[in-house]
Amino acid sequence: LFTRNACHRLWQISFFAALMIPPMLIGHRTAADVLCGLIGFLFLIRSATLRDWAWLREPLMVALLAAWAWLSLIVTPLAYHPYASFTIALPWIRFILFFAAMRHWVFTEEKSFKAAGLWMALILILIVVDTMWQYVHGISLSNHYVDESGRLTGPFNNVKVGIYLSRMVLPVIGLCLFLAYDDTRKKLATITYAFLFCFVLVTVAISGERAPFGTAGA
Repeated sequence: LFTRNACHRLWQISFFAALMIPPMLIGHRTAADVLCGLIGFLFLIRSATLRDWAWLREPLMVALLAAWAWLSLIVTPLAYHPYASFTIALPWIRFILFFAAMRHWVFTEEKSFKAAGLWMALILILIVVDTMWQYVHGISLSNHYVDESGRLTGPFNNVKVGIYLSRMVLPVIGLCLFLAYDDTRKKLATITYAFLFCFVLVTVAISGERAPFGTAGA
């Protein structure tokens, strides 16, 4: 019982940390990186506590770990600057552990998926509103001015709002539509998410970032 309670507490911390990564990417990338590493570390503690290492035998995980070992042990010693290469290659293990934690632990139930989808949809809405306000008034609600180049920044310190929205909107909308498939109000939900996608696409267009607009529009 103690073990189950402890692991559930670790899961709650990891779930909250996962939800905090998207907003942290707006202005605190270092904090987002720390949260990513924390989730992977807690996943290792959970795996050791329950003696559950089955995820290591999954073919995809084997391939990812083999690629990381190749970069760290084979490529790095042959690099032009081995030490600089090593300091970049070695910490990449955190992304592999983060992926494993997301896949095999944090998001294994529908309710956690649904909460994450709705949370991300809310973040997209807030960013769209903030950026549109900046487009109309020259300053966003988060107190950021239009960039000197004339492109919009939204809640960011520089011109990244377009690429952020374009990378986030498709998986978020896809997840929300998937979860709404069996919902009795799926027609209303589908229309709502379609409008959200359109608003995001318009925001990316007026942000002045052509490549992100092409990515989202394609």
